[in-house]
Amino acid sequence: MAVQPPQRLALLGGGFSTDDDGLLDDWVLARARVPRPKVCFVPTASGDAPAYVEQFRTAFRSVCPHYDSEPGRRPSYRAAVAAGRLPAGWAVEDGAGVLFTQGVPTEAVARVPGAEVYRVEPDGSGGVREQGLRCRVLTPSHPRPRTEQ
Repeated sequence: MAVQPPQRLALLGGGFSTDDDGLLDDWVLARARVPRPKVCFVPTASGDAPAYVEQFRTAFRSVCPHYDSEPGRRPSYRAAVAAGRLPAGWAVEDGAGVLFTQGVPTEAVARVPGAEVYRVEPDGSGGVREQGLRCRVLTPSHPRPRTEQ
């Protein structure tokens, strides 16, 4: 029996809590290898144990969600990576998602045209190099009922 490599999924800035179309949620669930996958919902990133933070950094280096929607987020992340306060990492705009297999991005998607995922790393001259991943735009496979909140 062939062993499948582990997959990790980063879904930041979108999904069930903000999007009526459910495109990102459907994409996440379609990547699962079982009919009823285990899903972890993390409501906050504060207060994590230091060992857990280090495990996250080892797997993903650093990640910046809401790269396009929160004022100051992009310049502050770029400055932290350039100065070495954060290691090279991934920046994810609202409405985008990325699948990592063995630590390498294997699929990047967006629920809206133009949403992107970026690799951000020091350029060796005190700045950063930012390289976008091509995101496949998701389309609905079936209409979803609208829910009121």
